[in-house]
Amino acid sequence: MKSLTRIFILGSIMLAMAIFAPQTSKAQILKKLTQKLEKVNNALDKVNEGVEDVMNGDLDGLFKSRNNRQQQNSSNDTASEQESAPEEVVEEAEVLDESDMDEVEIEYPVPFITENTKYMQLPYIGDNAVSSVHDGVFAVSRQGAFSFWRITGEKLFDFEWEYCSELRSYGTRFPEFHNGVAVARKYAGMYSKGTIHLLYLDGSIKELDPDWSQVSQFEDGLAVVTDKSNFQTNYFYINTLGERVYPHLKINGNDEWSIRPIRDGLRAYASGTYTWGYIDTKGNVALKPQYGGAADFSEGYAWVCLKSDPSSILSDGEIVLINTQGDVLYRSGLRWSGSNFKQGYQSLVSDVVDGCFYVRKGDYYYYYNTLFEQIGIADYGSPFYAGMAYIAPTVDLDCDVCIVDTNFDVVRRLGDKMMFATDLRSQPRFTSLGVATVKDKSISSYVISPSGGVLIDSYDRDGDHIGSFWQFTESGMMRATDIRIRGVRYQGILNTAGEMEWLFGEEPADDSLIIIDTDIDPIGPIKRTTLDYDVTVKCSPAEGGSASISPTGRFKYGEEALLSATPNEDWAVTHIEVGEEYYGFAPKLNEPFYVTENMDITVHFAKRDKKEAPPVTNSFAGVKSFDIDDDYTVDITIYAELDTEGGISTPYGEQTYGYIVAMFDPTYRFVTPNIATYIFGAPLRVHSYQHDKENDLHWLVVDGGSYTFGNLKATPNNGNSLDAMLFNMMIAFDGFSSPSITPRHYRIEMLDYDAETGEFTCGKIQTYSPKYGWLWGGDKRLVVKSKGMFSTKTDYGLPDNLFEGVRMKCSPKRNDVWWFPPLLWYDGNQSALDSVVEQMGRSYREYKSEYDILFGE
Repeated sequence: MKSLTRIFILGSIMLAMAIFAPQTSKAQILKKLTQKLEKVNNALDKVNEGVEDVMNGDLDGLFKSRNNRQQQNSSNDTASEQESAPEEVVEEAEVLDESDMDEVEIEYPVPFITENTKYMQLPYIGDNAVSSVHDGVFAVSRQGAFSFWRITGEKLFDFEWEYCSELRSYGTRFPEFHNGVAVARKYAGMYSKGTIHLLYLDGSIKELDPDWSQVSQFEDGLAVVTDKSNFQTNYFYINTLGERVYPHLKINGNDEWSIRPIRDGLRAYASGTYTWGYIDTKGNVALKPQYGGAADFSEGYAWVCLKSDPSSILSDGEIVLINTQGDVLYRSGLRWSGSNFKQGYQSLVSDVVDGCFYVRKGDYYYYYNTLFEQIGIADYGSPFYAGMAYIAPTVDLDCDVCIVDTNFDVVRRLGDKMMFATDLRSQPRFTSLGVATVKDKSISSYVISPSGGVLIDSYDRDGDHIGSFWQFTESGMMRATDIRIRGVRYQGILNTAGEMEWLFGEEPADDSLIIIDTDIDPIGPIKRTTLDYDVTVKCSPAEGGSASISPTGRFKYGEEALLSATPNEDWAVTHIEVGEEYYGFAPKLNEPFYVTENMDITVHFAKRDKKEAPPVTNSFAGVKSFDIDDDYTVDITIYAELDTEGGISTPYGEQTYGYIVAMFDPTYRFVTPNIATYIFGAPLRVHSYQHDKENDLHWLVVDGGSYTFGNLKATPNNGNSLDAMLFNMMIAFDGFSSPSITPRHYRIEMLDYDAETGEFTCGKIQTYSPKYGWLWGGDKRLVVKSKGMFSTKTDYGLPDNLFEGVRMKCSPKRNDVWWFPPLLWYDGNQSALDSVVEQMGRSYREYKSEYDILFGE
């Protein structure tokens, strides 16, 4: 939990008190404050050591587990003496008053400093001091010139470059790396223009023709050149080697949107008469220029402006939806007139995503599917992403904004503080990483998931502030351009875990951070005559399947490649690795990538486990004892139902092998001197049974499960609010208002298995990792941290000893299993509970673990 603890402690204390020290005296203050912080942390760990385990998914952190003396002996003799499973027993304890406790409000992770945070001192920190990170590289501005830095700390190029695409009017004017190459002009002073160069990730450069006055940034391997030689202006495409390509095309590049990405195999382009069409990946005209404006394709559809007068040079006409053959499939009835269609069309219509789109007509957003049937209507709305859209409902749903699925069923109601309904005109807009940066009603920035979960929040306390988040880039990095500590301004670069990778400021810093000197020697420029690279691929293990790279042979810098893999029967691809010396990101299967260095690719496979039905049909129960504190013990029944025919009906489905659950009563209030809470434990679905005959091991394979804390209150220790802060993290971890089903795949060892009765003693739990296979619960390798997805830092899955030592004996069936939280959690608000039940019911029914997804089950 320590990394997540630092989200709050380092984010709110270390940044606010003790990061920077311009003079020796301040450095001494920093040292004292750091020591004070260390004492606070030590005290915090001592008082709340149990909470850390809870955050790691270990309930024993909250309820210090001790096995019953009856269960400490796991011998068959002792087990046979237990005639039946006892019911829950709550030992009498002092009645405690929670009236003095503070109600714990939901708080979320904020940016935080780590021992690996790098610091750079700059002469001036303005909005345009540091660029976003692309291809793992960012630009830094100093006195009108840019340098380039790898996110890992190396200087790639010195402060001798400037921006060279003056047409760009949106966003910030930084030279940026895309497809492994950046376009920049050699800095020649304030009143002169140097020659444009191509800069490469390995430090190589290539000087371009001095007559080329502008070159756009690259998009999917192409850039637009503006050539003003011989008193004429011409536009053409170049590739990442600076070579002219597609000379047969007459294009117009006098627009900041002239260079467009490839989507669905097509790229929008403007002809010489500034009429838009589409070319394929080879530069062949796929749809002739005929449109007044053209959007990029999405899921095989694109919005275009169908000119009222095809012979006119004006971009005036109806906005219509076409397919990749150019057929008009849907007429919006909306007209477009003017330039810059690419930037403006989404104020009227949305791209087709998840088979849905909206059209703004009058005061409402009308949503349609690709059968062009209306599926819903909203006052305001966002495009769909990951099967969900944010809308302002036209009817009273007790919220300003809610999230709907593609059937327009409400899956979540957002809190009133999150955003205004009118904000939906421009946010959220999710990136390729599956996250979006938005602003709430107080103009604070935060990062959310498609389901509305807050992943990173702004920090604002006692005049100190960390905010103004930009969007995450494809490199998994985000700029924070408004960091103010004690009135001093800084900027930062964060990774997806909320860790400050870099901080930038105008003052010197002490050695609590990694100091990066702006004047260190750069890697480049390196002038090379050839840029050829080798790409190899192998499979691990070899029997898992086959893999290949196309095309074959050596690759030129920036050349497109495709990685393919075919698993053998009962095998699946788990992950892809590239050799240790590789700087970039691992390629994805069947998605084009650009070769920018030598690559040794390994495709890893995993074999499907043999799946068997449980060997017995019956219900079982046992008891696990937990100590809440020294004088307060509670015995919790562990209950399971198994059916070898798969005939048990549960919220997971009508035909399942059964379930197992720790039966915390969610209506029972646990009160200690420090906390008061309800606990809800979602049952785990029985997936299958495994019998390792060679080692005579029996396993019950299960999925899902989660533990959630309701109406949590905490008593600050001696007035110290840090105790409550930790419990805030517990709520941020689980989200008590909307319990979730954790997508994990587990197996419980079945010890002392009795083949006649099916009775067994629960052993330890293992958790399945697609990368590492079966691991004991709590293994640090179970924390998922990969490009393109956020993970809860302390979510290791269930602890390995959750059920350990419990003798599961035959027991009568029970009808008091809680599958959903009770009404009292929601202050008697039935509609709030109905929403949670609806959401959780859908989660149960549609549940798939990582294992299910991996093997297509």
